Amino acid sequence: MLVTGLANGTGYTFTVTATNAAGSSPPSAASNLVVPSGTYPHLGLGTAQYQLAGSDGATWTDIDSTNLAFTVTPSVNSQAILGGNADLWTATAGYNQDLAIFVSINACPAQLVAWKESGGSAGTYSPNAAFLQSVMTLEPGNRYTFTLRWKANRPASGATIAVGAGPVDGRYSPTTLTIEEVAAAS
Repeated sequence: MLVTGLANGTGYTFTVTATNAAGSSPPSAASNLVVPSGTYPHLGLGTAQYQLAGSDGATWTDIDSTNLAFTVTPSVNSQAILGGNADLWTATAGYNQDLAIFVSINACPAQLVAWKESGGSAGTYSPNAAFLQSVMTLEPGNRYTFTLRWKANRPASGATIAVGAGPVDGRYSPTTLTIEEVAAAS
């Protein structure tokens, strides 16, 4: 059944009553809290090829601060299922690439939430898909700004690491940042 007229960011519970020739049943137990969102799940998508030259192996750098970053302000206590995905590779053998999700809460300095080191150090241009996932508690009224970042696994003054395989029709393989909010049980 499609329920229309719901407001994004407002929590709803649902009950069901069955009706037939014998009459109506008692209402079911209330469902879990559901909070509609106009951008649910939150998705950041980049289809460009990104390059990072001369990483110091310690400093995390935004991959794309426009397309692979966004802000979420939940209206209820919730859990966020976070995901990041990229096709990573290096132009110089011997370097791996690190992929991470960072969060800034209420404009405070960003903190590392999850990271993954991608393989591929054995050969030049050896591609490796990297996927990372984590769960984080979100509280109502706070502003959470999520970013997808990367760095080389060690100082790479003469090396370049890259995200995005391709091109196919002028676009490269997608790099994504996703946040799926699940309302916490009350």
